[in-house]
Amino acid sequence: MRTGMKPLQRLASVYQLVEHRDAVELQKTMAAVTEIAQAVNRQSALIRSAIFDGRQAMMSGDPLDWLQATAQKEIAGGKIEGLKRIQVELDERCNEAKERHASSRLRNDQMQRLLEAMRLQLRNEEERRQQKATDDRFLSRRQWSEKQKRKRSEADR
Repeated sequence: MRTGMKPLQRLASVYQLVEHRDAVELQKTMAAVTEIAQAVNRQSALIRSAIFDGRQAMMSGDPLDWLQATAQKEIAGGKIEGLKRIQVELDERCNEAKERHASSRLRNDQMQRLLEAMRLQLRNEEERRQQKATDDRFLSRRQWSEKQKRKRSEADR
């Protein structure tokens, strides 16, 4: 049975590696989602700033500053649209990565439980073998002692 543990241990290490790989992939994807969200927030802040600057330019009667603020607002709006498309795609990839990680973690946990059960079974079998050997030695000594007693009692007669 010991020889059956080696392949099972190698397989368990593969399951651990797969889980680790999936966890790293999930972390990378979640980091990308966070980065995109931050970029959207930065562009939104630029839009708010451009709106404020545009109002200031209108109040001061400066048409060039107003045009610049309007252009800045439109550019930031276009960037947000592109970022939102990327964000949707990344959200889908993140959900897929979460599912893969959960699945690989479940398989790894199952493999670890199986491996532990096999170890326990091997330990129990080894204990039974040792107990059997101890019992055999005890019985052999007892039989030998009884035989010696019989010989002595026959010799004393």
